[in-house]
Amino acid sequence: MELNTPGTGLDLILKYFADFTPEQVEQFARLKDLYEDWNSKINVISRKDIDSLYEKHVLHSLS
Repeated sequence: MELNTPGTGLDLILKYFADFTPEQVEQFARLKDLYEDWNSKINVISRKDIDSLYEKHVLHSLS
């Protein structure tokens, strides 16, 4: 995943929180895959929310 590609959701996080280290940005980039994997095993978040993970869950928890 291109880390700052518009429309990925991660770009929204970086818009408001530009001071993350490159390692932290990479960790956020891997987060969606982790959620998709775990969400297929147990219901972590609503399946309809997975495409807006960064907007509805990550950004919300950071603010």
